[in-house]
Amino acid sequence: MIRVVRAPEKDGGEITLDPTGKKNGRGAYLCPQEECLKRAIKRRAISYAFKCKVENEVYAALEEQLTAINAANPAE
Repeated sequence: MIRVVRAPEKDGGEITLDPTGKKNGRGAYLCPQEECLKRAIKRRAISYAFKCKVENEVYAALEEQLTAINAANPAE
């Protein structure tokens, strides 16, 4: 599982992936496969988890981050 974190509002409220699981903020978990992220985007699960509207640019950034994480840590 990989953590998706929303930083506190005072820190900008940015939504990013947290592969370490140690960033401050509200977190939600997602499997590290790109299909899971696409399904979460389609169902608006991340918006629901964080109780805020998530813009398409944020979803695109999450996809890029997940691709980079998966490329750095290939599945065995």
